[in-house]
Amino acid sequence: MLDPRRSFTVGALAIADEAANAVGAVRLTCTPEGLEVELCRAATYAFGFAPAAVAEEVSFCVPYTAVRGLARKGKALGLALDPAVATPYSRFFLVRFSDDPREALLDAYASRTRARLASRLLPLPAGLLAAAYAPDSLVSGPIGTASLAALVALAVWLVLREIVGWITWGGPVSDRYSSALEQELSRRLGLVPAAVSVTGLVEPDPDPAPTPDRGADPRLRAVVAISLATLGAIGVIAFLKEFAGEPEATAPPASRLERRVGPAVAGVHLGPSDLGRSAPRCLCARADSPLWKDGVPALSFLASSRGDGSSDILPTLDGAGKSRYDFDLAVVNNSARPVSDVKAVVTFARRDEAGARTGIKERGLFWEGELASGRAVKWRIRAPGTEMRIDADPRGMIGADGSEPAPADVFFELARQARYRVVRIHAAMMLAYLGDPRAGEVAQSLGGGGGASDERTVDRIRRATRPLFACDLGTGTSACIFNASSRPRGKVSISEVAEDGAVGKPSPIDVLLPVHEGVRVEIEPRTAPRTELVVTEDTAP
Repeated sequence: MLDPRRSFTVGALAIADEAANAVGAVRLTCTPEGLEVELCRAATYAFGFAPAAVAEEVSFCVPYTAVRGLARKGKALGLALDPAVATPYSRFFLVRFSDDPREALLDAYASRTRARLASRLLPLPAGLLAAAYAPDSLVSGPIGTASLAALVALAVWLVLREIVGWITWGGPVSDRYSSALEQELSRRLGLVPAAVSVTGLVEPDPDPAPTPDRGADPRLRAVVAISLATLGAIGVIAFLKEFAGEPEATAPPASRLERRVGPAVAGVHLGPSDLGRSAPRCLCARADSPLWKDGVPALSFLASSRGDGSSDILPTLDGAGKSRYDFDLAVVNNSARPVSDVKAVVTFARRDEAGARTGIKERGLFWEGELASGRAVKWRIRAPGTEMRIDADPRGMIGADGSEPAPADVFFELARQARYRVVRIHAAMMLAYLGDPRAGEVAQSLGGGGGASDERTVDRIRRATRPLFACDLGTGTSACIFNASSRPRGKVSISEVAEDGAVGKPSPIDVLLPVHEGVRVEIEPRTAPRTELVVTEDTAP
């Protein structure tokens, strides 16, 4: 059994595919901390477009929980990572596994070019030579001679075509590396590895770094095959009877696919027949929650009482018996780009006996300069009145016009350093929105003691960071139940959550949730949209 403290490294070539967004040489290392991806000679790729310029060497490390898909497609291995933590590329279609991906990249292109040229130029001369030197006892007449020439040319073409495919996919040495990487990632993800058949031998626990067979040179095989085809007509005919037919495409067994990490991202295409499941698959970027059902603004304005620090802002009576406000107003930049000159207007008013607004006062707020991504500033506001309204500086919504959220690390730092609880709650909410596993830790550190609305927000954050959650709610008859944990889950129950946080009666659903995958389930329709569901696993024996 492999020691989990050891690292396992393998190189591969990322080739163009509709499910990929990168091409070039890649080195993958399974470390105890996570999966390290080194882009040796890689370029951006989009389906239907020419690859971009080759980038400089880049490496990044992602946790194993960010592995969203690992699926085999023929002799290639599709690897999909969470795009929120894997940059600049997150989807790879890998072939030609080896020790040195740079050498494989250069050798593969030159060898494949030579093999393709040979497959176009050699079949016809080989057929003519075989027909010219064939004995009269074997063939006679122009029809027999032409038939032998055609058969030999076809045999040579088939052999060379197999060599082109051999160079493209890498041969059995590449298959051994690919199987070792697949088993190692499965082990790191907490899955039970399946037995892998390598060159006819069943190896339950193969060495993750197999020693390549240097003697098996495909170019030597090419010379031998062509010589035999041209010099021995009888051997060629026997070979054609056995191998001239088109090879049948062999689909991976469904039993093996069931034991692999499923295609949780939209780029890895595996049909229901491949997966061996009847329930349709789905994907949740995050749990559906009232916290972000209307989207996340680029700037969030957060009011905090100076008494208990809660977001429930109420006026108090001063010494003259008049209602006055005294609170703090913070603004957080949720976007990945800094913003300049933040403005807001807070309007205060009273109501007379007829219910009309009187005594209207406005407080203009202005932050001059640049507010960095994921940072917060605050003002203290005091004014008379019985009601107020905050008109925030409109800076758009996250996701609109290409606006990206700030990185999770800056929100985690904000949660640690912010003095005001309402700001720390907001940082925890943004971590949950980004799917960062530290959101639950920050939510637990907030404790209690705030206002009722703050406690509802903290409870919603905790529910949104659970390993089992739901999305695609609304008024329809189905929802997506997603498993973000590192082990399969089954026999779950769903409960609807009311606006005040009350959790309804659980409804059991007998369904198997694979690792990092979602399954669409049927639920009762509603006239009003649902905003939140709680998913729990039935742990009873």
